[in-house]
Amino acid sequence: MDVFGVHERLIKDYDAFTTSLVHVRDPQVAEHVRAEREGKTRWPDPWLSLDPAFKPGGTTADLVAEGLLHPMCNDRTTAAHLLLCGGLAKASDLRREELRGVRGQKPRQWEFFDQPGSTWLLVAALAAALPVILPECPDDRLRVHFTGQGLALAGEIWLPFVEAVGPRLDRCLTPLLRDPRGLRRSDAVRDTLSRFRDEVTPDLEDRLEANARFRHTVRVVRS
Repeated sequence: MDVFGVHERLIKDYDAFTTSLVHVRDPQVAEHVRAEREGKTRWPDPWLSLDPAFKPGGTTADLVAEGLLHPMCNDRTTAAHLLLCGGLAKASDLRREELRGVRGQKPRQWEFFDQPGSTWLLVAALAAALPVILPECPDDRLRVHFTGQGLALAGEIWLPFVEAVGPRLDRCLTPLLRDPRGLRRSDAVRDTLSRFRDEVTPDLEDRLEANARFRHTVRVVRS
């Protein structure tokens, strides 16, 4: 094993992860941030090592119990898994901004994205439909990771799928969003996500280029 190569790749992956979840909308600010980052004038390379001497802060289960992490997390949750979900959340934000300028033309889609909780319900819904995009997708979604360019372009890679299912979001998911009790019932959520997957399957299958790109940038970690 090339230990130094692993160390360098670890730093690059960490850098891609920490920068990919922020989308600066103002072009001038975005250019300034890019220049600062590339010139390393504001921050050095991440201080990351294969065996960091940090004080343990408890397990993921401990952090969930303390309310610092979402209950969906567990001891097998990794940064790569969070990036997969975070990239989808970023794509949802990008789509919301696209719709902001044409909300009069697509009012139903805009109304969905403008509701509290819509982003994370959409993340859960597309995660349920992931086998349509990735036929070899395991039942355990924690084993699906972005690799290579997918680390830096997660939001862009997910965006075509968010656009594809847009016309069906209001009818399929809004009723659950407007029923606080439904969101707390696992059977109601499960039924909603199952119906959503059935309805959007043709839409997702039609995105041939996006499907090919997605499959090229993810890998399934075998147990």
